This record gives sequence, structure tokens and C-alpha cells, in this order.
Amino acid sequence: MTIERGFCTNKEHLPAMRAYGLPDKLTWVAGRGAESWEQCLASFRGRPGTLLVAPDLRVFGASKKAVAAAMAQMERARIRVVDIIHPQDETVAEMLHRAGALISGGRFPDRRTARRRGRTGGLARGAAAEQSRSVTAPDWLVRNIATDPALSWATRVRLLDGKFSESTLRRHYSGAP
Repeated sequence: MTIERGFCTNKEHLPAMRAYGLPDKLTWVAGRGAESWEQCLASFRGRPGTLLVAPDLRVFGASKKAVAAAMAQMERARIRVVDIIHPQDETVAEMLHRAGALISGGRFPDRRTARRRGRTGGLARGAAAEQSRSVTAPDWLVRNIATDPALSWATRVRLLDGKFSESTLRRHYSGAP
């Protein structure tokens, strides 16, 4: 008879454990009561067995080092780890690769999303900066000062009390309205 236990990070993965055939009393949920994966490991009592995890190996920690240490501990205890959410990962190397990719992956899944969200944030910061500049001096006054050919750039910045940098005046106000 082989020992089987389940470990998951939240209750939304309990139905997957039930579908796999594991009763609720053999499933540990991180944070439920005082349950942790160390307690789940202790429930094996030194006997070999199988640990079912959901959603992936990130249940052991948020860093690659923590996941690798937990997997080494499981291997020393002769406990086989099975990812029930991703059954295509049959080997430990495949499971570690998936967890590593998810841990070190960026915030955005693709470059287009990153560009779009970055652009949106940049536009919002630009609008806020423009609003704070308009509080200092009206737009028409700053534009007239920036386009006056008789003034040097240092004089233009000084006239605006240093609230506008030379690069801001050149970029936003020296061209056509």
C-alpha cells in the first residue's frame, strides 16, 4: 500500500484533488488552520509515497532556491511529487522547469501587452505633469516665452522661475501649437 497525500495553496484546487481520487482529509491546504507542506511531509512518517500538488511546484516557495530545496528534501525522503494540474510534466526536471519559468517570468505575458500598459501609464504621467505645469503659468505664456528668438534658453528657464527645464521647453513649447 502506497501513501498518497495532497498539498495545494488554496481551496480552489480541492476539486482537482477530489477528481484525482484523494479524499479531503488527506489534502493539506497551505494556511488552513496550521497546515503547511512541512506538516504534510511529516505525515508520511519516514515512509515513501506520493505527494500530489496543485497548481505546480510553486506551492513549496516563491523562489527557485526554495522550490529546489523542497524537491531535494522530497527526493531524500523517497516521496514522488506529481503535479495533477499539469499531467504532461512527467519528470522532476519538467516540473522544475515550469515552476522556474513561472517564478522568473515577467509581469506581462507578451511584449504587446507590456507596451500597451506602459504606454497607458506614460500617458497618464504626462497628463499629470502637464496639469502641474499649467498651474505654474498658463500655456500661452510659456509658449510665447519659449518661442521668443531674442531670449536665450537660460533666460527662458530663469523667467519661468526654474519650474520648467530647458528640455521641457524645447520638447513641449518651442514647436507649433
